[in-house]
Amino acid sequence: MTKDEAENIVIYFILKDKLDCVLLSDATEEFTKCFVIYYQSSKYIETGKDEEMYVGHGGVIVSKENGDVFETGTAFAVEHYVDVFDMCGDPFAVPTGEVEVNGWLAGAKKVSAIKHIKALSGLGLKQSKNVIDRALEYQPTTFNAGTPANAEKTVRILSKYRFNCRQLWSNQCK
Repeated sequence: MTKDEAENIVIYFILKDKLDCVLLSDATEEFTKCFVIYYQSSKYIETGKDEEMYVGHGGVIVSKENGDVFETGTAFAVEHYVDVFDMCGDPFAVPTGEVEVNGWLAGAKKVSAIKHIKALSGLGLKQSKNVIDRALEYQPTTFNAGTPANAEKTVRILSKYRFNCRQLWSNQCK
């Protein structure tokens, strides 16, 4: 997708209902997976008067992959929204306590991984072993590590034990 295509998507899906706004093409930013496009009140552009400014909106993220559009706000810096979008395809997603284990690498430490899952997740030994056994067969399995912080820690440790895994975000949970 080109910058022009992304800007046309914003014009069609966002600005068609905001007739008093204009696209700020010179401010468009390109990132690895998306464009961030900005717009503002045409009266503010003409006059520079603060009272004419359109406030409370942030950049509009347009996915390069499929053209999905996300209107962000001002709760976070645009870099936050872009980073989250890059991780999971949704700038508004939040990390969860869910962990997906979906494979392994040579030298994987099965027993250590099972012990860690059992200790941190509250799963029993049989259930923890099942998670790892399924990973050894490349069958993705999800379990709850409790909190987002525990999930992040679990991913780090299981990766160290040579298992492929990832923390799931709110838009990826079953």
